[in-house]
Amino acid sequence: MDAVVVTGANRGIGREIAQAVLESGKGLVMVCRSEASGAPVLAELQSAFGADRVRLVTGDLGSSAGVKQVAQGILSGSERLAAVVLNAALWPTTLEHNADGHELSFAINHLGPLELARRLQARLEADGPSRVVFVGAGLHGIGKVNLDRTPQGLDFSPMRTYGDTKAFMALGARAFASRVDGDKVCVITVHPGVINTGLGLNGRWYDRPMSWVKRLWGKPEDGARAPVALALDPAYASAHGKWFDELNEKPWHGPPADLELADRVWEQAVELRPIA
Repeated sequence: MDAVVVTGANRGIGREIAQAVLESGKGLVMVCRSEASGAPVLAELQSAFGADRVRLVTGDLGSSAGVKQVAQGILSGSERLAAVVLNAALWPTTLEHNADGHELSFAINHLGPLELARRLQARLEADGPSRVVFVGAGLHGIGKVNLDRTPQGLDFSPMRTYGDTKAFMALGARAFASRVDGDKVCVITVHPGVINTGLGLNGRWYDRPMSWVKRLWGKPEDGARAPVALALDPAYASAHGKWFDELNEKPWHGPPADLELADRVWEQAVELRPIA
C-alpha cells in the first residue's frame, strides 16, 4: 500500500492533511508526540477509513532520541512511502530547552524534521518516486540565521524565533534537496497560508486580541490544501528543490536564497544530530 507520513497529524493543519490523504485513497502513517495525543484521532480515522489504512507512530520530534524512535516506527511498516509531510511545528512563547540542550523550537522546527528526512532517505529513494514536503512559513524570508546563538536560544524572542527557526528549516530543506537523488525523491518547501491554529497562543496578555485577529485567517483545512497537493498531485512531480507560497511557486528569498549558508546549516545539523 502506498502511504503518506504526516507529522503532527493529531491537530490543526496536520489533522486536516491526514484526513485529505485518506480521502485520496492513500494509506496514512500518523506521527504524534504520544499515544495519548494520537490515539483519539487514530480511532476516528480508522473508523471512517478502515483500520488497515491508518497506523500511529509516536515520538518526541524535539529530541534526537525521539526522532530515532519515530524513524524506526515508520521503517518497521511494510508500506511504500509515497510521501512524507513534515508539518509538526512550535511557535515558542517562552525559552525552553530540550534534552539535548537546544532551544525547543529550533529542535522541533528545524533539527527534528531534517533528521527525520535524513533517517528516511534510503527508504524514500528505494520506494521512489516519492516526495518530502517541508511545511515552512513565509516568515522565513525575514528570519535571521545565527548559527552560534539560535541553537541554544541565546537570541530568543517570542516574536522572532519562530521565523528564525523556519529560516533554518528552509535552508535545511534546500541542503537536503541537493543531497538526495532528485529522480527518486522530490523535495518541496511550502508556506501553507496564514492559518488560524493554536500556534503562538499560550496564556499571554495579548492572546485574546490575537485570537480575534486569527478569526480572519484561513481555516486548518485551507492550510492543508497546498501540502497535500504538493505531496500527491502529479502536476508537482518535477518541483524538486522548489519553494511554494501555497500553490504559487516563488523564487527563494531572504536567508534561504543563500546556498552557501544552506551548506553551513546542513553541516551544523549533521554535527548536532549525527546518525549512527
